[in-house]
Parts: sequence; structure tokens; C-alpha cells
Amino acid sequence: MQNRYSMLFFFGFSISMVMLATIYSENRGREIEDADVPFLQARSEWADSVLRQMSLEEKVGQLLAVVADPDTTGGQLPITHWLREYHAGSIIFNNYSYEQQYKRTLLYQSYAALPLLVGMYSDAQNDQFVEFPDDWSLAAVREDTLIGKLGKEVAHQSAQLGNQLYILPYRQHRSATVGKVLKVTSRMQEETVLACARFEYTHPFSKTSEQSRDSLWAPYKAMARSGISVLMLNPNLIVEDTVVSIAQNFSIKDYLHNHIGFKGLLVAELADSMDLTLYLTKLMRAGVDMVILRKDVDKACRTLIKLVKGNYLSEADINQKVRKILMAKAWSGAVDFHAAARREQLAETPPAAAPTLLSRRLTEAAITLVKDPQRQLPFQHLAGRRMYVLNVGGKLPEFNTYLGYYTSIHGQEVAISRKEGLTFRNKGELPLFNTLVMALNNIPLDTLMSGKVIEDLRQLKERHQVVVVNFGAPEVLAYFADFPVLVQAYNNRPLTQEVAAQLLFGGVGAQGRLPLKVGRQFAAGTGIQTQPTRLAYTIPEAVNISSVDLQQIDSIVKEGISEFAMPGCQVLVAKDGKVIYHKAFGHHTYSRRQRVRETDLYDLASITKVAATTLASMKMYETGKLGLDNLLGEYFKDKRILVDSLDMHEVRYTADTLLYEEYAAIYGELESGELDLIESGEVPRMNMERKAVRYQDSLVIVYHPTTLTLSNESNIFQVSIRELLTHHSGLDASLNIYPYMYYKGQQTSPFGVYFDRTPNGDYKVQVAGDFYMDRHQLDALWRDTRYLRLNENRNYKYSDINMILLHQAIDSINQYSMERYLDTQFYRPLGLQTLRYNPRRSVISSRLIPTEYDHKWRKQLLKGYVHDPTAALMGGVAGSAGLFSNANDLAIIFQMLLNGGNYGGEQLLEEETIRLFTQRHLGHRGLGFDKPPLRGRYPIASTASPNSYGHTGFTGTCVWADPDEDLVFVFLSNRIHPTANNRRLIDMRIRERIHEVVYDAIAQSRQYASLEGRITAR
Repeated sequence: MQNRYSMLFFFGFSISMVMLATIYSENRGREIEDADVPFLQARSEWADSVLRQMSLEEKVGQLLAVVADPDTTGGQLPITHWLREYHAGSIIFNNYSYEQQYKRTLLYQSYAALPLLVGMYSDAQNDQFVEFPDDWSLAAVREDTLIGKLGKEVAHQSAQLGNQLYILPYRQHRSATVGKVLKVTSRMQEETVLACARFEYTHPFSKTSEQSRDSLWAPYKAMARSGISVLMLNPNLIVEDTVVSIAQNFSIKDYLHNHIGFKGLLVAELADSMDLTLYLTKLMRAGVDMVILRKDVDKACRTLIKLVKGNYLSEADINQKVRKILMAKAWSGAVDFHAAARREQLAETPPAAAPTLLSRRLTEAAITLVKDPQRQLPFQHLAGRRMYVLNVGGKLPEFNTYLGYYTSIHGQEVAISRKEGLTFRNKGELPLFNTLVMALNNIPLDTLMSGKVIEDLRQLKERHQVVVVNFGAPEVLAYFADFPVLVQAYNNRPLTQEVAAQLLFGGVGAQGRLPLKVGRQFAAGTGIQTQPTRLAYTIPEAVNISSVDLQQIDSIVKEGISEFAMPGCQVLVAKDGKVIYHKAFGHHTYSRRQRVRETDLYDLASITKVAATTLASMKMYETGKLGLDNLLGEYFKDKRILVDSLDMHEVRYTADTLLYEEYAAIYGELESGELDLIESGEVPRMNMERKAVRYQDSLVIVYHPTTLTLSNESNIFQVSIRELLTHHSGLDASLNIYPYMYYKGQQTSPFGVYFDRTPNGDYKVQVAGDFYMDRHQLDALWRDTRYLRLNENRNYKYSDINMILLHQAIDSINQYSMERYLDTQFYRPLGLQTLRYNPRRSVISSRLIPTEYDHKWRKQLLKGYVHDPTAALMGGVAGSAGLFSNANDLAIIFQMLLNGGNYGGEQLLEEETIRLFTQRHLGHRGLGFDKPPLRGRYPIASTASPNSYGHTGFTGTCVWADPDEDLVFVFLSNRIHPTANNRRLIDMRIRERIHEVVYDAIAQSRQYASLEGRITAR
């Protein structure tokens, strides 16, 4: 018996509709030529051989297909019982995961004596199978090659899963869209997968005019002529028509065979509530070949046997139906798969696939920019744009999320009704915004016909710049023809929402075209094309990298978290202008109370040097405000500590700035000639209230002083800007901030003179929670920084002071803060939402990830306050540290650099400036940027190109860009939580190893001309 059921060869199968013997059938329409149904053209030896040896019980089992659904079938016992005892011939999978479906297929095939025909619903498919677009989206795609690839990918994945029947989405096909559907089904059937179309119309044809029937069936007539193998009808349609067919001189099976020309396999699915005996009788007599059931397979088998034995159905009719099913199995490979499964010759799981790549490409190719006469899309000039999003008719969470990757978004969901129009939660917010995105979520046409909804929406148009994005039927756009910008997205699937948001900002370009005429204004084929201008958010396969090759990143991160290298982190990889990996791991702290999210902010530490100070220097260099070889002193009007006579008031100065007056004996160690006398008339008056003065840790009371400065080569003002940027200034690594932290060396408590617990009086500068510094301390620290002594040796020495001095110079040149300069020149135009100093002023605490618990000075866990104590003393804003950000904002800055200074259609820096600052100057230094080391270790991949650049941060951060690969890598963590003594992140080389995984994946991708060839190679 086993030999006769496992004959292995391919051949086609034929479908012949069983006609009722009525006197009317010969006169209903003319017989059309047979369509090229693939399985009808194949040899039938195996089917004929098997059919001759089957019992009646085995035959009726072949007419039944069982739905396998984890939500309804639960365990596997009922299905395996139906397969073994009642010979059910087919399995239709619904809502199983990729791996689960494959394992179930192997299991069920092992229980089946005859090969099972395995099918799946495309609109309720598993997590890894390619998503089948809706008809409108398919028809909107300009590129036919993408449509063909969809059919090929469906066939390839079906073969991997052991699936032979693919049931298209349940919808009413239209003449305007059926052409693209047929390109998919034809390609599927070229790869020996049975394509099944579904007809959802339920009104009895016997009660429908011939003209209406012809119009409804026109798309299916085209499908039949193209040779589609399977057609699924609503059982109510068939049952209703068989009841009245003779009286109305109409037979649906005659209509399908003679007028439509369908010769394939006819199937119907019974709902659980349907009368099993009644429907089985009617369906079988109407010519249905296979009935899909979710329960009662045993009862259905017994019912069919009774129908045959009671002469309600002839065994000859049963034989014809079974023969077609067997031929379909042989042609589609079910026989081969069954034999291999029973011999356990198949892998435990199928090869990994990347179906979402094709789904994304199809979605990107479909979304249509219908109207935009002023070329407002993609959005530009984000610095002045205040954006509000209305989700009209229901929430669109993915749309809102992806908009938020580009700029700050506010909005609300708006309910609609025909009578009430729009119902706002808070309409008072709208006047605060100048750009309004109306996202229409599947709004029914009849709701718009009432006029109230569209009237309310038009009122908003008069007050805002409006962009309409329609997630639904394109006919809706006819009601919005007078709106300035219209985007048609066709459906509200999560992927469609993601892509539509990116289209608005230039993450992807607009490619689609309207598949039909909409109203009087928009002709079929309308569609404006745009080009990408900003980062896209996609999957690795979009740049020919396999997701599997990047999975090791997850493993390394989880290893680091488990070994307490850091409690959590964010990792982002952007390749070719596309973010292909963007994940948040772990928790804010080891207490594991709050998970890290992609929107959370980390303390960047020394990445501030490039993301703030260097960036500002680049802009000021190319605008002529800052010369690389100019001396620092050229950018300060005041190069001296200015001290006026104040009665017994304490004044702070440093050891490198000296006072000369009648009590100068205290400076007796200074030799003659080391001081420059400044006439008292040249010294402007300054308010020096409450300022302490220290000279080499000794308190000095000054009477009628004259200001003097050191004028030898050790003067910091003799250092060039280039020397600061390359860390060749001769300065020490950091400031001696101890005297500023504790008054007169008292360590028991910082409070009393320099600091207070409350923001009162002059205590305005916040350095931590309930920790405020006298604002005059900040002035003194700034001034004292300018008068540091240089070392004679000006070899490379990494120093925070370099960037602190450069920060001061930038402030001095602009006469306003570097923080404000960066905001206007870069951060706001780029749409950055998290990159900022002092985030506690504007970001909720739950998004701020803590660093160290400061036991020595601030006596608290630092959360949203800069960890670096020097930057803290400077009010959280320093050229060396102080910035906070998430990975996304940091990636945008470095992508702008890779783009030659252009981002979002705006030229923020000149390409030549970027090339100058990022090239190697001295050792492993660019101008401000780090470069790959010439020797020794560094926390980046050893395979990073010599042209790459970036920076790391003490808190456990890294950002690195490689122009050779068009690659941006961002790693953010709080490895210093709860103590900065934790070196596990460094010792375990977490950053380097992750970065290396990325380069390995790129190298692996080069072995294939395209990832599509890699995935679909058989």
C-alpha cells in the first residue's frame, strides 16, 4: 500500500466542473476554450492508479480539508484522529508561526496514508511569510518586476514549508486591479503552487441581473482565462442558487463553466454555525470539489457516505472530484513532500527567509503622493515646523511612532460620526502648531457623504498647513480634492503606517500611482515621485545584509548584561542611509524595574566633544569665524582676571594670574620680569561680589590691586585652535576642580559657602538634585580655565580642557552660548528631539537613564545630571561633556556628516569642511574626531576603514562613522552604574565585538550579488 501512495513524479492535474443535468444547461452561453489550468496539462497515471484502489471512505475523506488554527483546534489530537481514521485529504493552516507550521506539516503528513494537500490563508499567515498586499496596493506599484518577485517568493516559501495551496486574501477583486493579481498568481503557478482566488459576493446570482453578474465576475473571468487553479466561493451563494436555479433558468456551475470559463478546483468553507448535512448536500451537487471545515470532520464523512449510498450523490461524481484533487497533489509536489516527510528526510526547520524585504519594497512602491503642487513633501525646514497629528477614525500607532523618529510630534485620536462630525479630546492645542497631518483611518465613504465630517476637516485646513494621508480606499480622496497635499496609503497595516510616515519626511521616496480614476480631479496613473532625503528605518536585507548575520549582536549584548557590564543599552546600525538595526536592551538599573526604550536618553560623556564642540567649530570655520591656525587669544576680548578694589571682599583667581600691589611680598618667589604691569586705568570695573580668591590654596585678601598676566610661552592664549582640536596643546588631562568643590578643603559637606540645597539668592546653578551652586563660582571657573599653565612638551595628550577652552572661544566669538548656537545651526534643523544639555529641564524623568551613584561629592544617584564633575560645575554645559541623547539622534548627526553635510534637503555643512575635520592629522586624531589607531586597541572594530571617525565616552558610549561603507554605528550604555569602577564593558570588549559583527555581516553580504538571490536560491 505504501508503494502505491508514494510514486514520485510531477505532472499536471485537470479540473472538470460537475454539471447538474438540466434541460437548460446546453443553451446557457457558448462554450469557451479551455484555459491553461496547469494541472490539467499534466500526466495522470499516479492519480488514476491511486483512485482505482481507494475505498469509498477514503474517497470522501479526500473531499474534506481541515483548518489547523491554534485558536480553535488547540491540541493536535482531533486533527491527527481525522487524518488517520477518516482520511481527511487536506490541511489549511491559519495563524501558525513559521516554525510551528512546518513542524505541524511534518506531523500531519506522517499521520496521513495518502499525501496531504497543504494550504494556507494569505491574510492570516504566520510571522515570517511574505505579506500579500491588498489589490489596490498591488495595482499602484509601477514596477512589474516586483509583482513577479512576489509570486516567486510565495512559491519559494511555500516549498520550504511543504505548502502547495496559497489562498489569496478574501476580497472583491476589481477589473482595475486584477491584472497585477494575475501576474502574481501566474508566477506562483509557474513554480507549481496552486493559487486560489476567493469571491466574497453573497447575494444569490439567480436574483441578480445578467449585467450585474457579468460586471461582478469580470475579474474572475480574467483569472479563469489566465488558468488560475482554485476558486473559493461563499457557500451561501451556492446554496441559495441551487434552491432556485431551475425556476430562474440559472445554474451557477453552468455559469462558471460556460460563461466564466473556470475549469479548476472549486472549494467552499463552511462556518461552524452552518447546517452540515444541508450544506454538504447542496455544495457537492452544485459542483464543489472540496469543502473546508473547522470541526466535525467525522460527521461530514459519514454524511457524504450516506449521500452516496442514498443516491443523492453518484460515486462517479465523487471519483471525478477525487481525481482532480489527487492530480493537484501530484502536480504541486505534495506527493514528493509526503514521501520525504514519512522517511524523515527533511530538516527539522526550514531555511531562514527574509520575506519582509519584499513586503517592504512592495509597500514602498505602492504608497502614492497624489497631490503636492508646492512640493511640500518631503518636509523641510524642521527648525520652524511645529507638527500635530490627527488620527481620524482610529489610532495609527506605528504611523505616530515613525513620525517621531524625525521630529517632535504631538497629536490625538479624533472620533468621527455622520451626525456629530469630528469629536476632539482637546481642540485648544491646535493653534499652537503650524503643520497638521490628517491621518484618515479607513473612513467609510458613507461617513463622508453626510458632509459634516468633511466640513469639520475643511475648517482646519483654513488655519494650518495640512497634509492628508488616507489609510483606506482611494475613492475617499475625491472628498479632499481641494486640500493641498494628498497621500494615498491604501490600507492601515502596521508596515504601511511605518512607510507612510517615512515618506512624509523623506526616509523613502514616493513611487506609487493611482490604480483608478478618483472623482473628476485625479486620473488613473496619477502619482508624484520624490527622492529620499533622510534616514530610512528598515531591515538589514534592504542593504543586502542578512538579519541572521546580525543576531550575534543580541547575544553579545545579553552576555554583557548578564555579566553586569552594563544594566542596559541601545544599539543602532545605519548602512547606506538606512537604519537596519535599532534595539534597546535591558533596564535602566540592575533593579530591573524599568526597561530601556529607544526613546530614552543616555549621558554621552566625551561624545559631547564631537557632537557639540567640534560640530560648532566646523560651522564657524567654514563661515570664517574661527581659524584653525589662529591663536586662542585672538577670540577673547578679556585675557586677564579683572579685579577692582573691594573692601575686604574675597575674590577668586588662579595661580597663573597674579596681583601686584604693596603687599606683593607674598609673591616673593617670582623673579623680576615675569610680570607685566597693567595700568590701573586700563582695568574696567567689575562687580565682584561674594567671590572667593585662592592662590595656591591660600586665601588672599586684596587691597587696591592691579591686574597682571603671565606673558611667556606658557600662556594658554598662545595655543592654536588646531592644537586644541588635535589635543596637542600641552595642557593637562583635566582641570583641578577640587578647590571648587569644597570650600577651604572641607570635605564633610559641600554646602555652606559654594553650594546650597535650595535655589535661592545667588545659588542658581544646579549641579544635581537639590544641589545648587553659587552662580559666581561658575564665572570664576570659566575665567580660571583661561589661565592654565601649559606644559613645555606639546606632544599628544588627551585633555578635556582643550574642548572647554574651545567652548569658551565659541561663546566669546558669538556673544551667546554654544548651546544656543548648536540648537539653531544643527539640532533643530535636523529635527533632533533628545540631543541636549541639562535634559531634566525638558524631558520627563522616566526617560533619563542614571549613571553613577556619587558617594564623594553630590551624595546621590545621578539621573539626568551630567556625570562629569567639571561639566557639572559649569552648569551642565561644557565643551567636554554634558550632552544627553538617544541612539537615533546621534545617528542623524553622523549620517548628515556622511551625506556631505546635507540632510533633509538642507546643506548644514560643506563637504570639504567635513573631509578636513575627519581626516587623520596627528596620530589617531582628526580635528576633534578620533580615528582608528595606528597601533594598539581602541573600542571599535579592527576592520573599520582608515577613513572612519567618531568618538567614545567614559559612561560606556561610542559613535563611529565609516564613509567607505556609508556606515554609522551607535552604542549607548551606562556601564558606570552604579560605580565608575566597573570596567567589565571595557574588559569584555563589548563595543568592539558588536562593531565587528557589523563588519563581518557586510563582508558576508558581498558573497552574493543580491540578497534576493541568496534567499531564493534553491
